[in-house]
Amino acid sequence: MRLDRAETEKLREQALTQPISEVVVVGGGPAGSACAAELVRLGIPVLVWDRAVFPRDKVCAGWITPQIADALRLDPAEYGRRHVCQPILAFRVGLIGADTIEVQYDRPVSYGIRRCEFDTYLLRRCGAALQLGEPVRRIQRCSEGWTINGRLRTRMLVGAGGHFCPVARTLRGGRDSAAPTVPAQEIEFRMTSEQARHCRVAPECPELYFCRDFLGYAWCFRKGDYLNIGIGRIGEPRLSAHLQDFLAFLKRTGRVPFDLPGRFKGHAYRLLAPPLDHAVADAAVLVGDALGLAYPQSGEGIRPAVESGLLAARTIAAAAGRYDRTVLQRYADWLHDRFVGDRAIDDAAMGGLDATASSHTDATGLATDGRFSTTSAATAAGTTAPSESPSADERPTTPHTKRLTTPRLPARERRRDIPAAGDGPLRRLRCLAGRLLLRNPWFVRRIVLEKWFLHRHVPPVFGTREASSTDRRS
Repeated sequence: MRLDRAETEKLREQALTQPISEVVVVGGGPAGSACAAELVRLGIPVLVWDRAVFPRDKVCAGWITPQIADALRLDPAEYGRRHVCQPILAFRVGLIGADTIEVQYDRPVSYGIRRCEFDTYLLRRCGAALQLGEPVRRIQRCSEGWTINGRLRTRMLVGAGGHFCPVARTLRGGRDSAAPTVPAQEIEFRMTSEQARHCRVAPECPELYFCRDFLGYAWCFRKGDYLNIGIGRIGEPRLSAHLQDFLAFLKRTGRVPFDLPGRFKGHAYRLLAPPLDHAVADAAVLVGDALGLAYPQSGEGIRPAVESGLLAARTIAAAAGRYDRTVLQRYADWLHDRFVGDRAIDDAAMGGLDATASSHTDATGLATDGRFSTTSAATAAGTTAPSESPSADERPTTPHTKRLTTPRLPARERRRDIPAAGDGPLRRLRCLAGRLLLRNPWFVRRIVLEKWFLHRHVPPVFGTREASSTDRRS
């Protein structure tokens, strides 16, 4: 259908009266807030658009590492004066139904937060204009760049809307990403005084329990009077059954001996899986979960979200209004260097134990001996074993480990997670090797915790001096 001259002129006049923003960030989570805050700091006008009205709940275990706090210029002590900010001094790790290993540190290695508070704090602090409570239903190209919902124009668009980001959907032409997807279920609630008294989960010690087939893990995390329980598994259609088994395990062992209030909430996210297609387009970039940057070993997405948001903001500022794809390609190159090029990505399985066992261990040898030396565990992990007395630089905190016994699972629940005979003997040997690795204190501390969950081997996204600078980059 062709428009007559009057209709064409009317549409042109409407377009000229539409408000225009230099940059619109779709999504007000950590990725969007970090990007917006950095743009504001660099003098770029920006508006954050989100369908939710904050505060809003977000399915997440909810902890941040010191590296995240540094990247956000966030002081945990100051933040904790008005919000939940639980210092984490230990982790308890094991298989569901098996003995666990507790690793203790002499100072905080992470901080427990509530996403409803944390995301709201970052969004309000970022200094951007806000458009909240309205979903993005339509994104169209226009001469200036993009038009959102037919009424707001922008020269540059940042997709930060998570797994179902409308910007990502637009850039992919409506197609879904091929990256592995992890569905998760979680509940977070404030315990009554009686529940808090009977809960045996220590506030400073989150508990991580791998499924016996290593296709996911569950967690139980206490943050003061709040308790967060959840589970995530790769593409798992029987997620609810595994969740019910985990809840029964928590009750049977006395970790959480009471019934839980309310219902679990569901969510899904994509694991990091190169190539990072659609990271950039003309006048558009994707950040965080919209691109699928969650660490494949742990599923953690806050740090990649924050870092990608900061990298995107600096790329936009450096573009100086030239938002064509060739200029924005610098952001895609940064992402590759940060998340793909210089860091070997383990097999996209939660925990990575299956890949570790298949690639680096003699499963037959492990099956004959359930105890590891530090050297053999290091060899299994593909790393170098530490000396008996590592220096302070090698080990910035002093961890202590101890074994804790756990009542065995009922036979029915043990059978549920054991690979079926049709999976083949190699798959069964890999799971056996992974289970034995989780019995080694050094492996749990140095690989599972410090590498996969705390990412202490990953340097800051920007140097300390660069991160603290307020000079505009060009």
